Amino acid sequence: MTMTMTLASNATPTKSGPSCSTCAIRSHCLSAGLDQSDLSKFQQRRTQTKIVHKGQYLYEVGDPFDALYVVRSGSIKATFIAADGTEQISGFYLPGEMVGLDGIESQEHVTSAEALETCSVCVFPFATLMALAQSVDSLQ
Repeated sequence: MTMTMTLASNATPTKSGPSCSTCAIRSHCLSAGLDQSDLSKFQQRRTQTKIVHKGQYLYEVGDPFDALYVVRSGSIKATFIAADGTEQISGFYLPGEMVGLDGIESQEHVTSAEALETCSVCVFPFATLMALAQSVDSLQ
């Protein structure tokens, strides 16, 4: 089986994105239960949004884990290669859902996350998100 992969580094970063407080998917996101003060702290931890075009990878198996992603628009398919060499789908992610949790334990991704259509994702560096969670009970 031959697969053509576009490297995750091809995802297009944007410096800013919509404000969490005015985001249409806020009620389905990590920020859903935060009050205005905590929401401001939370939004400051988001470093950027990324645009990932159809067929591009947000990350691939073996990439270092350093962030969690929340899908703003579009859809993402997570896959891994099974022992018999076949591609296995481990999940689909839609707006408001978090992608990237697979890398927390080993500090590297064990799945690949491919855009099924042009997607926008918010990027939250894991270390800063964990530090924030220590001071924001509702985020825990």
